[in-house]
Amino acid sequence: MFFVSMAALALPFAADPTLLDDNLEYRMGSRWQRTVITAPALQTLTPAAQRAAYATGIIGISGGTAFYLGKFGGAHLIVTNHHVCETGGQCAGYTVWFPLINRTYKMPMFVGTMKEVDLTILKIEVPAADEPMLAKIARNFSFKRTPRHKEQLFTLGFGATTPVPFNERVISINQDSDCKVFSKTGDIQQISDPDKKNPGPDRVWSFAHACDVTHGDSGSPILSTAGEILGILWTGATPKIAAVQDSTSLGRILNQPSSDLGSQTWSQLNYGVPATRIPQAVVDKTQSGLLDVERIQILLRLIDQSR
Repeated sequence: MFFVSMAALALPFAADPTLLDDNLEYRMGSRWQRTVITAPALQTLTPAAQRAAYATGIIGISGGTAFYLGKFGGAHLIVTNHHVCETGGQCAGYTVWFPLINRTYKMPMFVGTMKEVDLTILKIEVPAADEPMLAKIARNFSFKRTPRHKEQLFTLGFGATTPVPFNERVISINQDSDCKVFSKTGDIQQISDPDKKNPGPDRVWSFAHACDVTHGDSGSPILSTAGEILGILWTGATPKIAAVQDSTSLGRILNQPSSDLGSQTWSQLNYGVPATRIPQAVVDKTQSGLLDVERIQILLRLIDQSR
């Protein structure tokens, strides 16, 4: 699972556009193509990517990535991975920092967590003066949108952009030609964690992709080029085998995807939780008897697809 614990609180950064060494064990395809979102770089992004960048933050106590969804049932919500914030004691009461809007918000409530989709939902404390700004960058998961085979994606988060340290607290983006859906359209598998460096214990509903991501990107949004949030990053096979670090052989995997859990499609790539699997997990959580009425109402508003 893509997570590195960081005890330091969020601090301002000096963005460094240096890229990771091409031999990095996380690389997908022949080149590592993840770049820091500096102020000049932000202006070169599409409006969809700019909005997503503004809405992406880093959780102060853990170093995991999170992103802002919007206001539901009166609560401003962010999400990250379950393995980043497994319990309220790990994250609730701490802060999330959104560097590109220069805002830090407290997280007073742990709304709920679901292992099978590696998702944790947190409420943030937003001053009334910030609500109009956040309304402009808010976007919920596209719960009805299935990731399509060979669909171009992009993702952004706080993983490595230089060899060390692994989490620099700098936001970066990957939107290169390898960053696509590699599994078949509609092929969603519940898989064990293929990360050999820091494996998690849970089986998680997943689709396969080949975006360049590292530890520290846990909780990153995975988006279509139009800016639809198709899922959330949770893990990847680490270290990578030679076959997926060559664009030609990686292309063969893309063109011949397999549903076999032992195949390279399902054992050697990177993986995200599809948004289509989240509503059922949320419903199950609200019916578990573990949540109070306030949390149940917030979660049901989040997945209300009639809104």
